Amino acid sequence: KAFNDCYSHRVGDQVILAVAMAGQDFFGKEFLYRIGGDEFIWVMDTSEEEALKRAEEFRFHIERNTLTAVNELLIEKKVNVPKRSEFYQIQFPVTISQGVAKWAEHGNTFDQVKSAADTGLYVIKEVGKNAVAYKSQVKSKGDKPLNYTKPLIGVLNELTSDKGAADWW
Repeated sequence: KAFNDCYSHRVGDQVILAVAMAGQDFFGKEFLYRIGGDEFIWVMDTSEEEALKRAEEFRFHIERNTLTAVNELLIEKKVNVPKRSEFYQIQFPVTISQGVAKWAEHGNTFDQVKSAADTGLYVIKEVGKNAVAYKSQVKSKGDKPLNYTKPLIGVLNELTSDKGAADWW
């Protein structure tokens, strides 16, 4: 959402594409499902410990590598980033939050298990995103849990050097 709001839906689409491509590489194409917007489901047949380990590894991978991948996609596809400049690059990091749920323990239907994972995502919002949650507890998070408000305001202030971001909006 922050990329859509700050840079445009075309840029936001490239962010979703970069995360999806990373997910396919990381988890395997047959285990990745996009269920809408920026929501994905990774299906793993593994233990709780292994699922949490893989989720944290993927969170870290996205945090460290996806900004570069998105910028490469933007340049390759010549997607103009509305920064009122000649550059095709975005500036603030791509991060993900993941709610982990386990079949049978959290439910026996897709909706029940998805609801349990969603509960973890709501808990993550309390710490600022960029984290992994299981059983309504944050299990791991990035060095700097990302609250998009500050980076977004910073970018908007840069774009509107003579005005504050609030005036620009």
